[in-house]
Amino acid sequence: MATSTITIGVAVPDVGDFVAIDPAYGIGDQRQQIEAVADRWRRDGAVPVAGHDIEFSFRTFDSTGTDDKRAVADQFADDDVLAVIGARDFTYGAVQLAEEHRIPVIDVNAVPRVLHDRTAPWLFTLRTAQDVIYTTFVRWAHRNGHLDGRRIGIFSDRFTRTSTDAAIAELTALGHAVTTHVQSDGAGVGSDHDLEAAQRFSADGVDTILPFVSGSSLVRMLGNAANMGFRPRILDLETGEHATDVTASLMPPDIYDGTHALVMNRVGEIAAGRPFDPLAEQTVADFERFTGRTVERTGRATSGELSNLLIARDLAALMLAGIRNAGHRVTRESLVDGLERIEDMPSASGGRVTFRRGEHWGFHEMRSVQWSAAEGTWAVRSEYEPVSVP
Repeated sequence: MATSTITIGVAVPDVGDFVAIDPAYGIGDQRQQIEAVADRWRRDGAVPVAGHDIEFSFRTFDSTGTDDKRAVADQFADDDVLAVIGARDFTYGAVQLAEEHRIPVIDVNAVPRVLHDRTAPWLFTLRTAQDVIYTTFVRWAHRNGHLDGRRIGIFSDRFTRTSTDAAIAELTALGHAVTTHVQSDGAGVGSDHDLEAAQRFSADGVDTILPFVSGSSLVRMLGNAANMGFRPRILDLETGEHATDVTASLMPPDIYDGTHALVMNRVGEIAAGRPFDPLAEQTVADFERFTGRTVERTGRATSGELSNLLIARDLAALMLAGIRNAGHRVTRESLVDGLERIEDMPSASGGRVTFRRGEHWGFHEMRSVQWSAAEGTWAVRSEYEPVSVP
């Protein structure tokens, strides 16, 4: 029997600006996704946990509005929640919660380790630290010969500046020169630099581009390249939601077909002839039972919803594990300690998750996938391997 109730905030993104570009960018109803997970907990007897029941406080934010994210973080603080489950593109709100309010938050998007240090010990992210992703990406590309003899172009934005610097330093250390680096002042839904970048890369003879920008920026830049008759090779990675069937399907097929990418998520398993992961299948089945509707396991139309469903499940499961590890007296400090004791925990959306003191990013493995324009899907091309920590 529960002796008290713990309130956990849940940040719910409004992705209307992206859905306006393409309805397939929709991520479904995150509130329902979390509630379906909680329903499973109750059926399994996972809650109450250590004498505590769990309730959720949901607040919606504009996924492209920086001030709105911070305002929602302030509202969670006013609600006096124990902790917050973040969401895609909630980064500014997550930082506000950690830095200003000292409230534990498990967010989705990758941030550089320097930001983890600045917000310690309150900020956790599901995805690998951004500078670690970029360094791993460069080492993977070098190891597989993708950069040999190439004229390299880098396209970055203000949200990726620190991690892009780490990538460039690693390229230099491995003997690869950057021919052209275009730095965009935009992020999220693109900027005029998306059009300018293609022109500069073409003029400078760039033949291989490493894109450290949002998915919409890459779509716009490559669209302009296609209109110019410029056909660069792309090496991609899981940043800005590039490695989804939705985003990739918007790329010019005569440029993007055959693109290799490095990812943390489960994209491409079914296309590679692998069985759907059992934990991912259970998550989808639980949601279908709770809502009475069907979610496709593969295909462009529902890939955004499927991806977010698995991520929402993982964020909630990590929070529950942290609370369980915190013991009977759950405080914000003991929750942080409980989260730091999570090791090799299976996830529905990717590989295993480990949090350590000083390493509050969950995924520590990545693998390669390849895009087929004809099939309209990514396919897994390697097994998970440990990330390269600089």
